[in-house]
Amino acid sequence: MAKLAESDLLPGLVRQALQLGGRTAPEFGSGFVLPGDSRILHTIESKLIAALHLTRIHNASPVPSGQNESVTKFLDNHMRPGWNPTRRNRNIGTKAQGYGSNNKLTIPESWHQPKRFYENLNAFKVITRTIAERDFHFFIEPTKPDWFYPCTVDDICKVLSHCPPEALAAFDLIVMRQPTRKQRILSPVWGRAIFFFDINQYSGPAIVIEAQDLSPIGWGKSIDPELTRELERLRRDGHEVRNTRRGLEIRVTPTSLRNTALYRTLLHELGHHVDYQRSTEDEWDQKTRTEKEDYAHKYALEAYTLLAKQGVLPFDLIIDEQSLQSDDLNRDWFYLPEDDQAT
Repeated sequence: MAKLAESDLLPGLVRQALQLGGRTAPEFGSGFVLPGDSRILHTIESKLIAALHLTRIHNASPVPSGQNESVTKFLDNHMRPGWNPTRRNRNIGTKAQGYGSNNKLTIPESWHQPKRFYENLNAFKVITRTIAERDFHFFIEPTKPDWFYPCTVDDICKVLSHCPPEALAAFDLIVMRQPTRKQRILSPVWGRAIFFFDINQYSGPAIVIEAQDLSPIGWGKSIDPELTRELERLRRDGHEVRNTRRGLEIRVTPTSLRNTALYRTLLHELGHHVDYQRSTEDEWDQKTRTEKEDYAHKYALEAYTLLAKQGVLPFDLIIDEQSLQSDDLNRDWFYLPEDDQAT
């Protein structure tokens, strides 16, 4: 853009911009200088062009003839056709500018609450069971309609009672929690290993088993080697894997969910606790996520294989009505009528 001469063109531009636009100098921004200032800033030109163009739009009238016609010619020759000074950023209102980012589905968490979402329980029951001469506390949340825990407290106690003392010494609490809909969508898991769980007067390492429903589980088309191995484990658990246009769909049953939760997830999370206890803090921090997961998968497989050879696993679903009543637990939290394996 050619530079305007201070003596003749710039004063006329300033007067027209201020008079026709009805604006004051500070509204044009910090880079604006009034005529008479010895500095000629090239940013003045673009700011005044925007002001005059806005005036034409709002007043629907050109600059009066005889008042700096050279300015009008200059603007006509140098303004881009279709340029809209009110829209200077083509990203305004788009995803690139962040539009709609506040509507993204997220799991709500409070800044005032240091706990993660999976450490917050509602209306839970607390029961204590003795396993291999150690007391373990169970925290059980009520399930939503059509949701259930794939295994019972007695199921878990039976499996743990055949585990080595080193494994039982690695944790203190068993948590059975009901995830919310958002948590199921954004953070779907069978269970978790928490190395410090704190609730009420109880605290310590915990194994978490999450409630499930019978809705199909969708996977995308991008399957890496780790997910391929997980698919094989799911097939061994009894889940049906189908190909769809969007990827894979995993069909579940109460029996297949029980196999995954009781015979694999419980032992998998137990393996994480054993691995953590055997490692120093530096060693644990230096391990990658893949290394930790591989160890836990290996531990679960070896534990299941050993217990299966001993004739301990698998076993039928344990529903002890007297035990449920004494612990004030609802039978429907652990059992669906469609499952006909109750003993």
